[in-house]
Amino acid sequence: MPQRLLTLEQKRYFVGLLELVCEKLELSATLKERAKISYEAVGKWLGRSPLPMLYDASIYSQGSMRIQTTVRPLGFDEFDIDLVCHLSPTDEISPGEVREIVRARLYEKETYRPMLQPLNRGWRLNYAGEFHMDITPAIDDPNHNGGGVLVPDRELRSWSESNPEGYATWFDEIAEDGTRMI
Repeated sequence: MPQRLLTLEQKRYFVGLLELVCEKLELSATLKERAKISYEAVGKWLGRSPLPMLYDASIYSQGSMRIQTTVRPLGFDEFDIDLVCHLSPTDEISPGEVREIVRARLYEKETYRPMLQPLNRGWRLNYAGEFHMDITPAIDDPNHNGGGVLVPDRELRSWSESNPEGYATWFDEIAEDGTRMI
């Protein structure tokens, strides 16, 4: 059977349909801004703690939010916003202790208390019907330069290496060079 090629008009129509589908799946500019304002507020709240470890804590996006590839998960109405809460411990501390310190500080704020849900490594704040923020505590990785951090493993027994900033930088470089294939 001979292969039928699409006309230029059909190709444009098909690309237009794909663009419409993608627009419906992606995080809108308004919702993206609302999420950013929300996670920056969480970061400020954590950073205003009297605890030295939380003092000047920073929070930043990772994963799909950071590399701008967020899509509405199938079967769900809300977006998943993954965040890193970068802390500066003054002494050696266990992953479980770090996770608990973040929980306690979030729990202090009446706004966050009913939204707080435990995760293996960190905490989730549920913003009803729009998005939820998964917050993973992290500390500097003394054995890695260039954005490497340590995050709690799933059992909270030890630290696992991670580099969300390094991954995002790599992704941005690949995306900038549109001719390169992964």
